[in-house]
Amino acid sequence: MKKILLSIAFFCACFSIQAQKNVEVASSNKGKVFYETASAGGHYKNMSPLSLQWKLGYTFTNRFYATANLEYLLGRYKSSELKTYYDGANLGVGVGYNLVRTNNEWLDPCKNVDLRLGAGTTIGHTNWKYTFYEAGIMLDTGRKNSLILGAGYRYMDSHTETIDDYKGFYVSLGLRI
Repeated sequence: MKKILLSIAFFCACFSIQAQKNVEVASSNKGKVFYETASAGGHYKNMSPLSLQWKLGYTFTNRFYATANLEYLLGRYKSSELKTYYDGANLGVGVGYNLVRTNNEWLDPCKNVDLRLGAGTTIGHTNWKYTFYEAGIMLDTGRKNSLILGAGYRYMDSHTETIDDYKGFYVSLGLRI
């Protein structure tokens, strides 16, 4: 059963990354509404979380933006006497700042470098309750359907007694529309 759930999560991650279309709201980045979907994963001690993320954002200036985030997380927890899966949905908010923007053709694969900060908490009746804080660097191609590659650090303050706090690095792959 656990293998089936993990397979479904990976399938959904692949589907959500590829099935998107671009919606251009404004010619400049200022005042632009955007949508992102991504999948992220990491590992720390006995927890290996995999998440599917959906973000709706708005750019206030050409460099500063904010996002509202929805995420589904499936975590594989393994200890000496227990090996199981925990899941949870969370809502969060984030802010981002574009550190580098270039039009250099030599750097064509990477047009933008963004710094992002975010926080959120689980919602609903989940078997793993936590509050998270994260910081990351995201690279994107700067095109209409922009591929996003990111890496960062996430701290998850677990409110479930049987699960330790998660402190670890993650890698993210997504698409901005």
